Amino acid sequence: MNNIRRPMMYAASFFAVGILLLYHLELIGQPMDSLLESHIGNSTSITAKIITKESDMVLSSDGGEQARTTLKVKIKDINSIPFKKTEKLIVKYYDHTDAIPGQYVVMKGEIEKPLGRRNPGCFDYSLYLRSIGIDHTFEARSIELCKRKNISIPEGIGTAVQMTLYELREEFIALVEKSAGEETAGMIRAIMFGSKTDIDDEVLEEFRKNGTAHVLAVSGLHVGLLYVFISFIWRWKKGKLFFVLIIVFFLAYMVMASFSPSVVRAVIMIWLHVFAVLTNKRYDMASAAFFTAISMLAVNPMHLFNTGFQMSFLAVLTLSLMLPIIKKIYSGIFMASIAIQLGLLPYTIYVFNYISLAAVVVNVPIIYLTGLIVPIGMCSMAVMLIFEPLAEVMIQCLGGLCTIMMRLNDMTAIDGMTVFDVVSPPLWMVAAYYLILLVFLSEDGRLLFMRKRHGLIRKLAYGILVASLIFNGTAGNDFKKSDLVFVDVGQGDCMHIRSGKKGDYLVDGGGSITHDIGKNTLKPYLLKNGARSVDGAFVTHLHTDHYKGIVELCREDMVERLYVYEGYMVREDEIIKDTGLDPEQIIYLHAGQKVMISNDISVEVLWPEKRSIREYERLTEGEEDENMFSLILKITIAGRTMLATGDVDTKCLDALAQKYGADLDVDILKAAHHGSKYSDSDAFADAVKPEHVVFQVGKNNFGHPNEGIVEKFRRKGIMIYRNDLDGAVAFGFEKNGYIRVRTVRGENL
Repeated sequence: MNNIRRPMMYAASFFAVGILLLYHLELIGQPMDSLLESHIGNSTSITAKIITKESDMVLSSDGGEQARTTLKVKIKDINSIPFKKTEKLIVKYYDHTDAIPGQYVVMKGEIEKPLGRRNPGCFDYSLYLRSIGIDHTFEARSIELCKRKNISIPEGIGTAVQMTLYELREEFIALVEKSAGEETAGMIRAIMFGSKTDIDDEVLEEFRKNGTAHVLAVSGLHVGLLYVFISFIWRWKKGKLFFVLIIVFFLAYMVMASFSPSVVRAVIMIWLHVFAVLTNKRYDMASAAFFTAISMLAVNPMHLFNTGFQMSFLAVLTLSLMLPIIKKIYSGIFMASIAIQLGLLPYTIYVFNYISLAAVVVNVPIIYLTGLIVPIGMCSMAVMLIFEPLAEVMIQCLGGLCTIMMRLNDMTAIDGMTVFDVVSPPLWMVAAYYLILLVFLSEDGRLLFMRKRHGLIRKLAYGILVASLIFNGTAGNDFKKSDLVFVDVGQGDCMHIRSGKKGDYLVDGGGSITHDIGKNTLKPYLLKNGARSVDGAFVTHLHTDHYKGIVELCREDMVERLYVYEGYMVREDEIIKDTGLDPEQIIYLHAGQKVMISNDISVEVLWPEKRSIREYERLTEGEEDENMFSLILKITIAGRTMLATGDVDTKCLDALAQKYGADLDVDILKAAHHGSKYSDSDAFADAVKPEHVVFQVGKNNFGHPNEGIVEKFRRKGIMIYRNDLDGAVAFGFEKNGYIRVRTVRGENL
């Protein structure tokens, strides 16, 4: 009994300490330094030292390509005022700069507070940055090397080493590109240094789906392979000299890998292993991992929310717990892969929403190939400094190995056959899985079964269930209980009708010319909120910020039916080509029709009217303003109503008010055209009389929403919500008629 109580008491103690640390960080440590906070949104000049640098090409607002440089910097002064705190920034600069890590630069631009979670259960950019020690970002307009004479720029050995290592890395990557091509250079940059900016998106997606993306982000695997390689070629006694060599080598490697949490974890564990060998102590992997985790969390408690940190330690934990069990059943080549894949399975499903049947098998040859690529790559980088022609030959061998890896991954990552998209399971199930592993697969836990302590086993099982449910209640996704969600898709419209067993429906899906809203925003949102697909998608009109996201979701095979205005029947071939849907999956609507989703959920079409083919052709040919032909939908859910108004203007709103009058009265209004000043109608507002108004807006240059319109609704006592300020907005309709409102960035209302 004491053997069980002791680790549980330790775990509870560390949990309590962690809560206090986070409490301190959140409440006492905020707001951050007033000097930094006071400059948010203002034009600011910052002098800083570059820590890391990445460059890539991204789509610009006009559809072309532009260079983007991402820097991680440490601030020295702000507007010539010395900055005494140790504060780091992520800098976005949409151009190229020759500055490299280790150098000091003067940057002009704006300090920004990064946005947090936009949609329930989805990626939280602010939390991610904080997990790597960043609280603010900087949008730079210009970056210049620091040449000011009135500032002391230290040029110590650390700075010189950092600059030298960066230049060595980039020189090596340039040689790889010259000798083996851009594709191999991108793979080598990812495998050896953890930067995936040069890898094609489709290739990267295949690695992610196949459960092999860990080889493209420098992890404990890579560090372990290098340690094994160095140990193999070291033919002398592994004494203090070996220990010093390991420390120096891996310090340099951490610098080149930008101090990835998984690399830091692996390096500390290797140092502990070497120390254990030198002092003739027994090395225990689980204990070393625990010590490393506590050490990293002591430096930055927010590491706990970093997926790299979580996966790294979960892999070590589950490997140490499950390997002894699996050995009794199977001890072949796939043993470790089975242990890790089983251990990470619930986490992978919950966070990444996929299952890969090939992961267990394909990881073995992929890891073997990595075991060749990493040491050969390090050796070729060293040889490059001595005899470049030999390094080129070695790099060509690397190219062959990388090609084999990509082809192997491509052959085994097949959507619908080896890779499946899945919805996130309830959080309590994930918590219960890992608590069961921790309690019952530990050495003490296994002894309970051997000694047949059934009473204690039952008590522990009940305790695990209660703890998991409590955890779910405090950290779970409460949005799954909502009936209607205004999804945050940036500058665009998207509403999610949740009808439980009757299916899920979308009204519009946002869209952007610079990135894939369907795959990167809508798909994760749906999978993390219990929807494997949508039974139908209503598109008010075919403008990018309403239609493109739905097109991309169709391409992901996640839309069963598409509802559009009848006027678009003359563009059916274009719609089929865009979406990949069959003609029978496209349903045309006009005013007067009603779509029954379930007994208590309906969608009534109020606008536009049915017209002649010639008028539809005029719309298609651009002779009519397409915004004015937006579907206007009155959605009824459990007796409550919502009006979706597309992008119609004042003239159309006035016509609606005149035609329908009091029948327009609804509980929730989606503001027309993102709150444009050209979509303002007093007659319409008086007819609708909503209790809640939602402005679906993101960062834009159009002045949306118009402050005058927002103020008009506010003066009427109407509750106002905005996606750019509140994130996703959800409405739950209770049986007593009460409407419960939840926002991602605010409190339940």
